[in-house]
Amino acid sequence: MTRGLQLTLLGLLASALQPRQAQCWWGNGHMIVARIAYDILEKDIRDKADSVLSHLMPFTTLEDQHPFVECATFADEIKGRGWNDQANLHYIDQPFFDQGFMIQVAPESENVTWAIDMIVANMNRKNLEMESGVSWDLSDSYHLRMLIHYIGDIHQPLHASSRYTKDYPMGDEGGNAVKLRVNASDEVTNLHALWDSVVTAQVDDMTLPLSESNWEKLGNISSRLRSEHPQSIVENNFNLDPNMWADESFQIVKEEIYSDFFDGEDSVFSPSQDYIDRSKLIAERQIAKAGYRLAQVLSNIWSSHQNKSSPLDSESHQDLTHESSKISPKFLQE
Repeated sequence: MTRGLQLTLLGLLASALQPRQAQCWWGNGHMIVARIAYDILEKDIRDKADSVLSHLMPFTTLEDQHPFVECATFADEIKGRGWNDQANLHYIDQPFFDQGFMIQVAPESENVTWAIDMIVANMNRKNLEMESGVSWDLSDSYHLRMLIHYIGDIHQPLHASSRYTKDYPMGDEGGNAVKLRVNASDEVTNLHALWDSVVTAQVDDMTLPLSESNWEKLGNISSRLRSEHPQSIVENNFNLDPNMWADESFQIVKEEIYSDFFDGEDSVFSPSQDYIDRSKLIAERQIAKAGYRLAQVLSNIWSSHQNKSSPLDSESHQDLTHESSKISPKFLQE
C-alpha cells in the first residue's frame, strides 16, 4: 500500500524505534463486540460461522461451547505464540498533530484497514474456486478469527491515531505513553489501557472458555448496549468501509480523548469523573457499532456466496464490502 508522504529522518526513527504495543479492548470488550454480532445474525450465518471456526478449535483450549465469542481474543493470544508478525495489523497510526506541533511521519505499509479489506476479499473468494490442494477451511477459520478481532480493534479510538506534540515528538503510541492514575485497577496505568478497559467498565477479563454464567453476563451486556445504542440512531451504521471507521475513531481522538487533561511527558493524568462517564458512553457506543458492522460484513460475505459463480475482481469486491443497502429484515427490526 503506497501513501504519498515524503519520509524524513525523524519520521523514520519514529517508525523504527517506537513500535506500537497494541492490545485493544481487553478481552471482555472484544467478546462484547462478538456477542452483539452473534445475537443479531441470522441462524444460518451463525451456524456457518461456527462451522468455519471449528477447523482450528483443536489448536486452542480457549474455545468450547461459544467459539464465535470466545475466539474474539485469538488475534491477541497468538501474538505470544509465534504470530507477532501480525501485531501491526491491529491499528492504524494516523498522526494527530496537536498544540501547533508538526512533523513528517513515515507511513505504514500495512495496518488494520488494509487487513480488514484483505480478509474480506479473501473470504469473498471462498467457494468460487475448485477445492484442491490446501483446503479453504484453514484460511477461512483463521481469517474469521482475525476479522472478528480487527473490527473490534478499529473501533477503539486510540487504535486509529498517535498524537504528536512537543512533549511527544515521536508520538504517544496511541496513548500508551500517557501515564495516568485511576482507582479502577492497577492495570489501568496509561491512557490506552483506560480505553481498552472500556473506560473502567470492563477491567477484569472473563476466563476462557466461557462459563455459562459469563455467557449469560455477556448476553445481558449485549442486550443493554443494543438498547442504549440501537442501530437506528448509530450514524453511518451500515457504511462498511474500514477507512471510514478509522476516520470516525480518529475524530473521537481529536475531539474527545485529549480534551481535559494536563499535558507533559512526565505528568500523570488523573481523569475526572465527568471524563470517565463521558468516555465510557463513547466507548460503549463504539463497541455497539463494531458489533453491528461485524454482523453485516459476515452477512454480506456468506449471503453473496449463494449468488456468485466466478471470483470477485477488486472492483466488485469494493461494491460488496462497502455496500450499505443489503440489510436483512432482522437488522431493521433491532
